[in-house]
Amino acid sequence: MGYAVMAESEANMDAPTRFHRFRYHLGSGFVTPEDIVLDLGCGTGYGSQILAEKALEVWSYDMEKSNIDAGERNHYYFNLNYCLMNLEKGEI
Repeated sequence: MGYAVMAESEANMDAPTRFHRFRYHLGSGFVTPEDIVLDLGCGTGYGSQILAEKALEVWSYDMEKSNIDAGERNHYYFNLNYCLMNLEKGEI
């Protein structure tokens, strides 16, 4: 099973954000180094980075350019790829 790593700013997080991060850490326990993971609706990418620390590749999709920009700026990992796309419409 996965393990949790306390974020530096966790003391400043609200409860919903802490629970959301917990779910990503829990899910990362099922990811192997051979897995390619899709994170659909990745938001600002902190969960994608958690998954990328375990997976072969992570592809993170969001329809908000500001979220993709924030992810690329703040949650970089060598195997983490951000994609701007409206998945409901299949449009970039």
